[in-house]
Amino acid sequence: MLVRVGIGLNKESPHGWLEAWLNEKGLMVFVIEPGNLIQTLLREPMDLLVCHEGFLAAKGEETVRKITAGSDSLSILLLIDPDRSDSGASFLAAGCEAVIPANVSDRVLKETIENLVQKKLEMQPVRPFSGIREPKVDDFASESEVARSFIRVARKVVGSSSSLLILGETGVGKERLALAIHREGPRSRGPFIPINCAALPENLLESELFGHEQGAFTGAVRARRGAFELAHKGTIFLDEVGDMPLHLQAKLLRVLQEKEFQKIGGEKRISVDVRVIAATNHDLKLAVEKGAFRRDLFYRLNVVNILIPPLRERPEDIAILVRKLIDQLPPRLATTRRSVARAAMEAMTNYSWPGNVRELMNVLERAILLGDGYKIELEDLPVEISIGGNVGGVLAAKEPEEKGLQEFSPVLSWKKARAAYVERFEKSYFEDLLRHCRGRVGEAAKIAGITPRALHQKLTRHQICKDNFK
Repeated sequence: MLVRVGIGLNKESPHGWLEAWLNEKGLMVFVIEPGNLIQTLLREPMDLLVCHEGFLAAKGEETVRKITAGSDSLSILLLIDPDRSDSGASFLAAGCEAVIPANVSDRVLKETIENLVQKKLEMQPVRPFSGIREPKVDDFASESEVARSFIRVARKVVGSSSSLLILGETGVGKERLALAIHREGPRSRGPFIPINCAALPENLLESELFGHEQGAFTGAVRARRGAFELAHKGTIFLDEVGDMPLHLQAKLLRVLQEKEFQKIGGEKRISVDVRVIAATNHDLKLAVEKGAFRRDLFYRLNVVNILIPPLRERPEDIAILVRKLIDQLPPRLATTRRSVARAAMEAMTNYSWPGNVRELMNVLERAILLGDGYKIELEDLPVEISIGGNVGGVLAAKEPEEKGLQEFSPVLSWKKARAAYVERFEKSYFEDLLRHCRGRVGEAAKIAGITPRALHQKLTRHQICKDNFK
């Protein structure tokens, strides 16, 4: 399946690199001129539209409704004014797939587009997004006995269609394992539909899961199929299922029991044949005791459970993972820098990896992009990792003389000292923000001036759990 992407950027946009990057990814790109949006869409059918809010007519939401009403396959990623107080909720209701601030970082924009393209591809029995090899259960091979036990279970359930619950901290690879099990199992020819239950507002999550009929609620100008209907004969992956609201848990339980559901505003019951793989970083047994998660749903999902141990509990795997991940980096990072210096490997082995394998992947990609020479050296690693691996103690951190400040030894480079300070400030800021908002992500995102999805990404990056602030 060749994904066709239309882009409409303002002249002052900082994302002028987007066309070249999309072409590099092997996508078919259409550049839209201001004022020609509707005409271009009528002339060229597209799968994904990435454009600034300014490319829409004066009544932007109405334009979105018209565009989406005319196509069942088009997804819209809209870049909006970062000062909008509603974070683009009206555009989401009108039919946009995602809405992000126009001044978003290049990294976040790339990740968002990759996720949307991946979703398009995974609705078809085709290979994943270019440059990323299809995952296999054997990718999780380990020197650690604590990890080998979960791999044995994973291999046994590959050929089954039973519900599966994958447990583990953020970043350990729960979705990748779920996709590997799907790809190697009897449903591999069917779609794999991932849904993050924590990243969507409650009203949108229900529509995303079960779909809605035209006119079911304000802004529902056309009927829409939900994830369960799209996943027929395949697998639906419910990430962060522990964050699902109770009333949706009841509806999910009915789907698991009866293999059928109703769309929002619909009367017809739709039968589906879907394997459900759920994942969470919460203690669901504790959530059941507190009344935050349905006991009957827990037992339905927990037919088999797999606990992926965090990276800090299996340091013997880090060297193996480093070599595997470097080999799996996409073609755009093709480089001769395929080896790791001893000091750098020791530093990575000694680091606790709070972000687990996801953090390790990001660190390796960063080191290859920013470093020089033929090896990944100690100085190519982030300061919080290189400090732990420097036996001589390059960094001397002192007690702060006032709240929020941290002194660094002058032997550390300005670039690394600044990066470390920014990281610590960012984590402290979002912790204080959640504390002020009592863990309410929507309110916190509004104060921060970013989307709830962007805030979730920040919390994941810094290993911050919103539940700790409620």
